Amino acid sequence: MENKKRNSISVLLYVAGVGVWGIGFLVGVMSGQPDEALQFIEDNGSFNFKVAFAAWGRFGVIGLLIIGLSEVIHLLQQLNDKFSHPAKEDTLNEVGTNDSK
Repeated sequence: MENKKRNSISVLLYVAGVGVWGIGFLVGVMSGQPDEALQFIEDNGSFNFKVAFAAWGRFGVIGLLIIGLSEVIHLLQQLNDKFSHPAKEDTLNEVGTNDSK
């Protein structure tokens, strides 16, 4: 069975990436709201999807990059655990056999 424990840096980056998505959603909703000062320029006071999608896209890509970095760190930690633990067990076995002589 494989060890599913995640590196603390990996978890922190994953949470930060999801947080960036949440903040980005809120920024997109707030920036898409019609502004009272600009209502005389626009023909209607409806939600501005161009501005909202621009914010959602920016924050979405940044959040995705942070989550991707989190997964890379997680995979590197798994490789480190996989290749470093057998060496530790071998040295423990050698120490045990040397003590019994």
